[in-house]
Amino acid sequence: MTSTENLFPDLHQKMSKKIAQLTKVIFHLNSKNEEHSDDLSSLSDAYETEIDGILKDAYVKVNKFKDKLEERKAIEKEQTAVDEFKKQHDREKAEALAGIEALKKKAIERETAVKKSCEEALAKRTEELEKVKADFKVRVDEFNAAIKKLESAGGSQVEEIKVKHKKEIAEHVTVSNVKYNEMLRERLDAEE
Repeated sequence: MTSTENLFPDLHQKMSKKIAQLTKVIFHLNSKNEEHSDDLSSLSDAYETEIDGILKDAYVKVNKFKDKLEERKAIEKEQTAVDEFKKQHDREKAEALAGIEALKKKAIERETAVKKSCEEALAKRTEELEKVKADFKVRVDEFNAAIKKLESAGGSQVEEIKVKHKKEIAEHVTVSNVKYNEMLRERLDAEE
């Protein structure tokens, strides 16, 4: 070794210096690498934290939108139900009005029929009354003729016939009044 030392006396010293420099550079690079590693790790942690925050924020916003969407769907569902109830109400109202109109029409038809029936009954009773009056007039005329005949024939029988005539007249009046009252009662019942 001495021969190499003599040839390059400062070689060993230079190599030692270079080794020392290289060691320093390696140490410096290792410490820089560790710093970068630490920086990278802290940066990665910061990014992870930031990503977690963004995800949480997004999750909260998505849930808010879901809630609002559910509320809107519920409101639309309620509105649809309200619209359906309104349509049903309008339909039932129209049916009820049609029913009322039909009842009014039936009532008018029934009233017209009852009125016509009463008028026919009144006309019939009036005709019967006129007939009874005509019969009564004929009988009165016959009675007056019989009275004149009897007056010329004798007075006591005339009194008996007058009494009999008054009874017949009273009977006819009573029967006519009963028929007339019955007719009026029927008409009033029919009108009610």
